[in-house]
Amino acid sequence: MLFYEGLHYIGDELAKRCDDVNIVYGFRHPTTLNLSESSQVFDLYRDSEDEDYIKMSVALWVRDDNPDLDSGYAKLAELERHFFDAIQAINEELWALEGEGLFIANNVQLLTIEGGST
Repeated sequence: MLFYEGLHYIGDELAKRCDDVNIVYGFRHPTTLNLSESSQVFDLYRDSEDEDYIKMSVALWVRDDNPDLDSGYAKLAELERHFFDAIQAINEELWALEGEGLFIANNVQLLTIEGGST
């Protein structure tokens, strides 16, 4: 169950680096999150795994009731910037270990985080 340790390690690290962001696990439809205008959510969930890799997905949720869609897109873009800045910071810490990786659980070693697509 590599995914469980991986999801929670990433979630904990994101929570440390991103103020006022709620971390939830398992894909959630945004209507179940009771989002307010100030809510920001990183929804981390399992995609697939094999013996070497964990593939996770993340949904970023904000709410904006302004009828101008650009307003909501601006809020989402800012949240994405926070997300990718945090992932980059985590990676820099991992890379500083010079290939040694970080053991996040028994026999679970994290070497790097790669972004596939958005």
